[in-house]
Amino acid sequence: MVLRASLLAVVILVAVSAASAAQTAATVRTVRSTVVMEQPRGDSPLIAAVPPGTVLPVVDQRGDWYLVEVPVGLSTRRGWVNRQTVEVVGETNARPSSSPRPGSVAQTALAQTATSRGFVVLNALYQFAANDFADAATKRENAEDGRFDTTYVVKGGPAFDVAAGGVLWRRLGAGIGVSQFRISTPSSLTATIPHPFFFNRARSVSGEVGGLTREELAIHFQARGIFPVGTRFQVMVFGGPSFFQVKQSMITDYTYNESYPYDDATFRAATTTPVTVTKIGFNAGGDVAFFFTSQLGVGATVQFSGTSVDVPGALGSTSNVKAGGGQAGGGLRLRF
Repeated sequence: MVLRASLLAVVILVAVSAASAAQTAATVRTVRSTVVMEQPRGDSPLIAAVPPGTVLPVVDQRGDWYLVEVPVGLSTRRGWVNRQTVEVVGETNARPSSSPRPGSVAQTALAQTATSRGFVVLNALYQFAANDFADAATKRENAEDGRFDTTYVVKGGPAFDVAAGGVLWRRLGAGIGVSQFRISTPSSLTATIPHPFFFNRARSVSGEVGGLTREELAIHFQARGIFPVGTRFQVMVFGGPSFFQVKQSMITDYTYNESYPYDDATFRAATTTPVTVTKIGFNAGGDVAFFFTSQLGVGATVQFSGTSVDVPGALGSTSNVKAGGGQAGGGLRLRF
């Protein structure tokens, strides 16, 4: 796949170079306020608006449209202007008949050059979901079964997210993102302990256990719809599968204090261990960005990702644990 993609990139680059070399230098000058479009048609999205008297280099011509290079922010983009809004001020061999045939590699390469954009998204988020869960086990002592229950409080908290990708075709793109969420998970324990001398006279103990944590690392594979709104705003919607790695501190056993005549017992300490499990889930969301320049901006994201995993618990038990949830936040946006 990597070799095939590399060969395709080389083919496109050679095609674009050949198309450019076939033309002599040409420029046009706008005769009035002119809009530069992404495609050579009137209903195409707008790239930029330029004032009268602006001189623009010509790259290609298709019918009544010129493909020109226009400065946008700190970079240069290619777009189409209607010939009725400009006058030719330099010689050109770019006649309609010399334009690449529809569907040819050169034409596809030129269209992609005019519209393709890579992107990077950096977000500080807040995860809203409360994924509390419980665990239960049986602990046999003094020839009798006792019960061992724990509850874990998993509240929402801050998260971090980064994603990158690019446009593949028209408004369709692909990306990959990584998000991380970490929070403490205070827990409580209750247990019934069989009496060493008498049956059916279990003692009850309970205690709070601190220092436990939950960490979620998710890798998101995303199909993205990318929709520029004018030259400053951009809307993206996305979704796809996610790979989750969940690390949870689990209570696996406990100790207690007792003394003769053993009618009572008190909680002493808990034994804990970190457990790591992985599973496939999903993600979906939307993003709105405002760009100060053609490359740098800020944005806001609302997204949801989630799965459920089976986590090994106390004394051979297993707990079903939810991971992920709704997230919202914002940060920097880069495109290139």
